[in-house]
Amino acid sequence: MTGEAPASLPLAGPLFSVDSRREKLFCVDTSTLIYLDRIALLDAVCQTFAPATIAPVLAEFGRAVADLRILPVAPAAPATDDALLAVACEHSGVLLSEDGRLLRRAGRSGLWYYNTLMLISGLCYHGVLGSREGEARIEKLITFARYSNAVRAYGRKVFALVQEDLDRTGAKKENP
Repeated sequence: MTGEAPASLPLAGPLFSVDSRREKLFCVDTSTLIYLDRIALLDAVCQTFAPATIAPVLAEFGRAVADLRILPVAPAAPATDDALLAVACEHSGVLLSEDGRLLRRAGRSGLWYYNTLMLISGLCYHGVLGSREGEARIEKLITFARYSNAVRAYGRKVFALVQEDLDRTGAKKENP
């Protein structure tokens, strides 16, 4: 399973599910914590989803985060990325990262995965951000995020799909 939402299919996955967004653990990497903090959406993500991480990620980030669950890792845990992926697999969680290699590994492990660009679409889908606010956060993100042109185009396509879905249904999916 991947974080992809092909244009020919409805939006899918835990990011776009009213039922599983608070039930599934969203295992967050340092890069995503940094990106969310820079665009002032870290609190919104923590309040909308069920985020979790491991102590080494928080050490890299440099500070505690309210509403971010800390999951245990083995004392002789491997590198931070490997440990986070192992924890996400152990909990059948969702992986949140900006590292393309780590995201592809999550996909090969059968996990859903997303980056910050996709999280903005998820926040819009759940009514946490309006369309204009979502677009503004994407524009801010793009000024510093190291996304390829293909990732940027895909993220904009998903954002457009979310907007079409919200326009068609006439309302946000649920109050957070």
